[in-house]
Amino acid sequence: MSRRFLTPIVLPADPAVPMEAATKQYVDSKATAGVSEVEINPSDPIGTNPSAELWYDTDAPTVMDNDMRWYTAWGVVATASRSTSSPTASSAAYIDTGVSATFSQVAGRRYMLTVEALCVVSAVGGNLGVTITDAANNGIGAVGAVTPGAANAGTQNVVVGLIDAATSAAVTYKVRHNIQLAGTGYVYADLTAPIRLIVEDVGPSLGAVPVMPPTFDARWNTSWGVIATATGRGAGMAMPPGVVSSLTVPMPVTLQAGRRYRIACNVRAIQSGIQTTTQFQLWDNGANSGLYDYWHISATGSYDNCHIEAIVSGDGATHNYDVRVNPGPVSGTYNTAFWMDIDRHGFYVEDVGPVTGAVPVPNPTPAWIAPTLLNGWRNYTNGFTDAGYRLIGDRVEVRGMVIGGATGSAICQLPAGYRPTRAHIYAATMNDAYGQIRILTDGSINPTFPTPGSWVSIDSIWFSVT
Repeated sequence: MSRRFLTPIVLPADPAVPMEAATKQYVDSKATAGVSEVEINPSDPIGTNPSAELWYDTDAPTVMDNDMRWYTAWGVVATASRSTSSPTASSAAYIDTGVSATFSQVAGRRYMLTVEALCVVSAVGGNLGVTITDAANNGIGAVGAVTPGAANAGTQNVVVGLIDAATSAAVTYKVRHNIQLAGTGYVYADLTAPIRLIVEDVGPSLGAVPVMPPTFDARWNTSWGVIATATGRGAGMAMPPGVVSSLTVPMPVTLQAGRRYRIACNVRAIQSGIQTTTQFQLWDNGANSGLYDYWHISATGSYDNCHIEAIVSGDGATHNYDVRVNPGPVSGTYNTAFWMDIDRHGFYVEDVGPVTGAVPVPNPTPAWIAPTLLNGWRNYTNGFTDAGYRLIGDRVEVRGMVIGGATGSAICQLPAGYRPTRAHIYAATMNDAYGQIRILTDGSINPTFPTPGSWVSIDSIWFSVT
């Protein structure tokens, strides 16, 4: 039993309610008997006996509590868009596109900001840059720049940035743009292709913590968000011609078996000549993983963006990822100037949930099964629910009202697969009084009650089979 999911039942020193009195009497008498549901604690809150307390086992909770939810990704928290084209930029000074998003960030959370923009430049060789800034126009390290291959041609630009919230506050982020080298430029938009800014909570800043197996953890069927990040080796890195060079610092991360991960990197580059064959390669533990993307330059001295992404399944091993560049030839010779930049935290690993089929989704409403009643016990009927049990995930639920058996005699015996791994004890209603129900590891359900001939309610009883 995980003490993380134990909730103490605190009883008064002199209970007046019969159920509390019976429960306290039992706890006090079993303080040293090794009963599985009694936890010994010198600071017992019950009162008269300072040696024991009763804890209610809440393993496998049906509702995820706030502590567990902290280590999941909370999803999209804000969006903004513009369905008309941005103002035209004519210099290197950034101006607003007219797209901004305001949301309440939470300290300790990590947010991914993504911009989708269709960039138009009036002259070949002109570079339209797109960036994300805060309300005071301070950049967050997310920059993308593109050079269309023809005048007034549109080129898609995607910019991604990650921020770690240091304080809880309402914040605003904006999309801005500029033009360099030649011509003028703007971000095109209409109703079908708007300029779009998306803000997504991708988990806590410290990343996801190790968890228990899926049957014990309600987080298993959720996304855990960005769990590792890395940066480039520095702005303005010159890539030696014809040599595979490392673009990022290594990013160590352990990929848990049964989980699925996105590995992504966003970069921009500039070089002196037209480029058509450069590869961005994802390396793992010092070896080429075989995953790569091509990048090309359509005009001398122009910028272009590249995005490399892979979806992989966890294998339980630790991986050391980095992105490397293999510069290709320009007009038959290798390039002589190849300058690269990577956004702050532009290289990351994101947990995107369990591998499909890794955790079977239980039927939320399985049918109730009628047990074979033993030792003279029979259903009470008279409009009350008959005895039944069912299994939902790893949790067995029991219900019904019965009568006719003697105290201490088994009402029924649950079959294999429906039995607890340890004994459980529950307070139960019996002839308007209170008694106890014990469910043992052999599956037997045994009541103890003070009044002969009592009817017994076994409603609201559940336990985990793991």
